[in-house]
Amino acid sequence: MPQLVNGAFFIKSIVSKKVNVTADVISDGHDIMEAIVQFKHEKLKKWSKFKKEH
Repeated sequence: MPQLVNGAFFIKSIVSKKVNVTADVISDGHDIMEAIVQFKHEKLKKWSKFKKEH
């Protein structure tokens, strides 16, 4: 399964194939948490974003 090392490497996938994304997001206090996954096709310039808040 493709895995990133703190953003050091990009993963590659096949269009329309599902990619599972997991993250450990840790907070110290009562701040609002959010995690953002950015993705794009290698030929596009604009990134798409998926934001998860908790």
